[in-house]
Amino acid sequence: MNDPHARHGGDEENKCQPEGPLFPPGPEAYRAASGVATAGAELQRLLKEANFACLQAFAFSPWNPEAVFHLANLLIQTNRIDDALLVTDTCLKLDPFNEQVRGLANNLRNFKKG
Repeated sequence: MNDPHARHGGDEENKCQPEGPLFPPGPEAYRAASGVATAGAELQRLLKEANFACLQAFAFSPWNPEAVFHLANLLIQTNRIDDALLVTDTCLKLDPFNEQVRGLANNLRNFKKG
């Protein structure tokens, strides 16, 4: 088959997918070009970026409950309970009357106990 719209020598599943400056290749080509071989590597990269963003938000305003909850949630999901507790305790030192953060800190302590 000599179809000008086929990507890989006439594969039926890849027909009629335009390419060129206005139509870049699909996401599989980007993954292959970037060297990301597995979904696990992609997940690790995303977790690293999310961790950096949450830490940055917490560094700018450690009293902000939204920054605290986002960072604590990420830390909990990655099984870093002690770090999440440290974040909540830091926030409570700056805003001791924040009952939502106090509740999260108490929940984390109870979770750690068993």
